[in-house]
Amino acid sequence: TAASALFLSRFGSASLPYVYVAAALLNTAAGFAYARLSQRTPFARLMGGTLWLLVGSVVALRLGLSLTGAAALTFFLLVWYRAISILTDLEYWAVAARLYDVRQAKRLFPVIGTGEVVARIGGSFAVPFLVLTVGVENLLTLSAAALGACLAIVAVVLRGLGAEAAARPGTAPAPRRGIAALLQDRYVATLVGVAALGVLAKYLVDFAFLEQMRSRYADKAALASTFALFSGGTQALSLLTRLFIAGPILRRHGVRAGLLILPLAHVACTALVIAAGWAPAFDAAVFWLVLANQGIYKTLKHPIDNPSFKVLYQPLRRDERLSTQIAIETIVTPVTIGLAGGLMLLFTRVLDYDPTVFAWAMLASFVAWAALGGRAGREYADALVRALRGRIVDDTPFVYGDARSLAILKGTLAGERAADVLFALGLLEKAGDPEVPAIVVRLLDHPSPEVRRSMVSRVEGARLLAALPGIARCAQGDPAASVRAAALRCLPTLSGP
Repeated sequence: TAASALFLSRFGSASLPYVYVAAALLNTAAGFAYARLSQRTPFARLMGGTLWLLVGSVVALRLGLSLTGAAALTFFLLVWYRAISILTDLEYWAVAARLYDVRQAKRLFPVIGTGEVVARIGGSFAVPFLVLTVGVENLLTLSAAALGACLAIVAVVLRGLGAEAAARPGTAPAPRRGIAALLQDRYVATLVGVAALGVLAKYLVDFAFLEQMRSRYADKAALASTFALFSGGTQALSLLTRLFIAGPILRRHGVRAGLLILPLAHVACTALVIAAGWAPAFDAAVFWLVLANQGIYKTLKHPIDNPSFKVLYQPLRRDERLSTQIAIETIVTPVTIGLAGGLMLLFTRVLDYDPTVFAWAMLASFVAWAALGGRAGREYADALVRALRGRIVDDTPFVYGDARSLAILKGTLAGERAADVLFALGLLEKAGDPEVPAIVVRLLDHPSPEVRRSMVSRVEGARLLAALPGIARCAQGDPAASVRAAALRCLPTLSGP
């Protein structure tokens, strides 16, 4: 709020694209440095050091503004805010992903994030009163204090995490893949694409919103108060969404639905902006629809889209999970912000800015985001099966009671790869699933001889009488001699000499 209000009152909205380009350059360089540092620094020290850096930077900026009030500092404040946003988001989700496994993440990520929404609501509605009493600049002092409190809390959390890691029996760490190797993985590449399109959409919506705000308000105090009240109202809606809508949607319809809701809502709203822009009588409607697009983002991003996207990291190994998050948050995101800045320069410096024309670029990014989000939802199930097969889910025992995991395993049984089918069936047997006998009978007709032979062995060991017709069929006419032989040996066990 402080960064946006101070910037717009001094430079105006036409200079915003330069902020995004500068933020992209700064954050990309910082991202490469952060990625290298993460390979050499223990997790707890990296997380604590990040927060120390952010606290010091905000304090330094506040002192600089009070001593000089230089325009360059005001410009850099909004640039550095983008870095703070990226690094705090990375910090939060990296710690959360380290603490929870797949099942816990799906259940708890929406709940844990409620703290952020409550803080946004309280902070936003307090800003108009704070501006009257301490001024816009001193909002930075409160920001530094909040980051300091965050540092203290994270220190406690990471201390507990360190004790838990020390108590866990040690295992040889798997070899790490570098960022370039990670991006060659199709699933990770899909995650990168979804993240990039989501960031592009965010900044396009943000720019359209700030442009409309700048056209209506000029005073920095009025801008700060308006921003805060708008944010407070949308965050209240976000909290209600989190409490009453997000959980049922994610439990009932899964990650894929969670990834599609926000981009599809943007598609609908942006299409209305374009339709309203065709008629001069609906100019006021364009203003309110642009605000509605920003409201949609703030209402749905944190309770639905964020938890859904962060769950996509969970099938990855722990070290690869952090590496992928760092690549996305500190490299992919800044590069995408730079691309967004380039588009804004095109629509403001080369072309005369028109919210309806700009909406076409937004619509294209939203449609692409929705398409790739649907693909990521499909690939998540396959990635989770691969993770289960490799026994690398959080280095902890697989939770057999998770209905979603069991459903994925049963879906794997329809595949043609014998190794996948046998692994999934083995997990279902360990889980004591009551459908296993019926599944064994059904898999006697599987295309793979290896699977059929394994099912015959299971039938013989369990004396599964319901499988007698299938065993007789295999003994009489199975194309694989080894399956016929196994079935002939099994027949006396089921029906006598």
